[in-house]
Amino acid sequence: MALSDEQLKARLANQEWTSHNLRLSPEITTMPGKPDFMETDTRLRSILRSLSMLYRDGFEGLRVADLGCLEGGFALALAQRGMDVTGIEARQTNFNKLSLIKDHFDLPNLEFRRDDVKNFTRANYGSFDIVLALGILYHL
Repeated sequence: MALSDEQLKARLANQEWTSHNLRLSPEITTMPGKPDFMETDTRLRSILRSLSMLYRDGFEGLRVADLGCLEGGFALALAQRGMDVTGIEARQTNFNKLSLIKDHFDLPNLEFRRDDVKNFTRANYGSFDIVLALGILYHL
C-alpha cells in the first residue's frame, strides 16, 4: 500500500537523495526540481532498449540483481516491468532510501538486501538472468 504524502514527507525529511529523482506521488519527488529519473535517464533507456532486444518474449519472471543499487531507481524500473529484482546495497544511508521505495511501492517482485557485493555468490543469492553493476566496479 502506498504511503501517504504526509508519511512520504516525514521520511524524506531525514534523507538526502543525490542521484535518482523518483516520483512518489503527483506532488512528491525524491529530488524536487530535478529531472524525473524514469523519464529522462539515458542509462535506464539504454538498458531497457537492450533488454527488449535480448528478451523479445517479455520480461516477466526474469531474475535481476542490481549490485550497489544506490537509491534504487534502476531496480524499481525493472521491477515495475515484471522482473524479479534483488537490489544489493552496503551503505546504511542508501538502504534507508531503499526501504522507503520498498514500503511505498510494495512490489512483491522487488527485494533489497543490505550486503557487501563481495558476498554476491550463487551460494548466497542463486542465479540471475541479468546482473547490473553500475558504478561499483572501481570499488572492487
